[in-house]
Amino acid sequence: MPPRKRKAAVKPKEPTPTKKSKQEDSPKAKVFRRKGNQIFTDLCALLPEFTLELELVKGVRGAFEIYCRKIDNEEEEKGVLVWTGVKKGPPRKEKFPEASALVDDVKKVFK
Repeated sequence: MPPRKRKAAVKPKEPTPTKKSKQEDSPKAKVFRRKGNQIFTDLCALLPEFTLELELVKGVRGAFEIYCRKIDNEEEEKGVLVWTGVKKGPPRKEKFPEASALVDDVKKVFK
């Protein structure tokens, strides 16, 4: 009889990186993220007296919403709704506000 072949030592598999969901990679998601970053930088330039942070969170599908909350006010998890584009559009440009139009609303939240 021929000699038996020895089994190769089993190597533990390296964890494969998780794939991003299709929704995160979609062109629509990229547009929402880019517009969110643009509005945030515009608001930071228009409101230098406030320290602002950007927190990108999945919200209502196909909508763009802006919430503001004070850092010391932790009981408001989501914050105060400043602007929503749920009922706006099409065209898509109506779903996003101009930063200059948000200045007064943001100031009301922080006072």
